[in-house]
Amino acid sequence: MSDTTEQVYVELADLQAFLRQVEGIDDLPPGITLRPVNQASDEAVIAELYNAAFREPLEKVTARDVAGYARHPGLEHEGVFLAFDGPLAVGLVVGRVDVPAPGGDAHRGAVELLAIRPGYRRRGIGRALIFRVFRWLVEHQVWRVGAAAENPAIVGILESYGFRPTPPPGP
Repeated sequence: MSDTTEQVYVELADLQAFLRQVEGIDDLPPGITLRPVNQASDEAVIAELYNAAFREPLEKVTARDVAGYARHPGLEHEGVFLAFDGPLAVGLVVGRVDVPAPGGDAHRGAVELLAIRPGYRRRGIGRALIFRVFRWLVEHQVWRVGAAAENPAIVGILESYGFRPTPPPGP
């Protein structure tokens, strides 16, 4: 990506209302299964999937990189879900519950990452992963969800889930 690419911030203001509207349409394609991440044993799986999904990273992500990211204080591994086609990891979503500043909004969260393996895109796997992480966020008392993207196609996908442009978050 070039240095001129700007991040676009989007927010879904009423997660519970959105989930009521889409109840029952998060079916998985045949043969695809979802499960929460097993933190230690899935690090290499996540690294391989990330590298396959994002072909242009400057450096390949390693299992050690994933382990370091998993120790981030704002991330709970329970909010990370993988999609599989048999033994092959084909999708990943990472959700996060925000830790509010004093007096801040205690009901916010974010979708940090959505990665789908090439060849498995446009089959409903991303939608199923997004809906699963949305349900996890609601279970954790999150009502507002934010995301950031540089790719206009990703912004369009997020808008199809009810996200709307919003100013960048403050410091």
